[in-house]
Amino acid sequence: MKVSLVGILLTKTGMSYLKIFLLALICVISAPSSADIVILASGQSNIARHHDFQWSPPQNLQVWNLHRINEGYGSTDQDIGSAFEHWQGNEITVSVAYAAEVARQNPDEEVRLISIAWGGKSIDHWIGRATPDIYSMVQRNVGVAFQQLPAGSEINEFLWWQGESDDNPYLSRYLEMEQNFRSQQHWFNYKTKIILITPNPSGNGGFQRFNGIAQSLFVASLFAPSHRVTFVPSVYEFDDGIHLNSDQFFKFSKDLKRYVDDRFD
Repeated sequence: MKVSLVGILLTKTGMSYLKIFLLALICVISAPSSADIVILASGQSNIARHHDFQWSPPQNLQVWNLHRINEGYGSTDQDIGSAFEHWQGNEITVSVAYAAEVARQNPDEEVRLISIAWGGKSIDHWIGRATPDIYSMVQRNVGVAFQQLPAGSEINEFLWWQGESDDNPYLSRYLEMEQNFRSQQHWFNYKTKIILITPNPSGNGGFQRFNGIAQSLFVASLFAPSHRVTFVPSVYEFDDGIHLNSDQFFKFSKDLKRYVDDRFD
């Protein structure tokens, strides 16, 4: 006797199994991703600087607890953080303000920030040509941090603000640094959105030098517009022509997030 699949499904038992199967399928399709949104930030003092500031960070934002990095803090390139922690609302950094904006726009997801920046250092410290070796410091910290993240996590966005201590040619050294990160395929790949913030072109470091570095970063974005974007912070207030005024952090973060979304979406 031949029994068709349709005949089985039309029986009471078959319909029960079909309902179970369809419910399971719906759950799988609608289940949110277990991976967190992960932001990596690096660069010089505009990323590294902490400012006293009273505010209310989003509850879904956690920051890797190695973020005070400089000779003044007794730092070495061997320092490694130990945990993601909720940010306290008594100080702020540029990278934390940006990550907070991402967290506000994604209230149902955990946003994790790893910010490893060191003021006053040229890009040579990210390509193994000078000590401290900041690239290796980033690499070690990301490796330890990812042990505490859900399976499948990767760097979703890379925030880079550096160049105030450099001269041209800059582009070849930047691309060498980026390739170092790209070699870490398990957490930094071609899906990672790279956000390049230029030095203030009108800063007191000299228009010609800073503008040349800004042009280099624009060229980098032109090479790969699908995963690089360059942002020029020339319309904001700077304490000394180089460092962004802390009162500008939230406006800057909102503008930057809007710009990034417009470019990548």
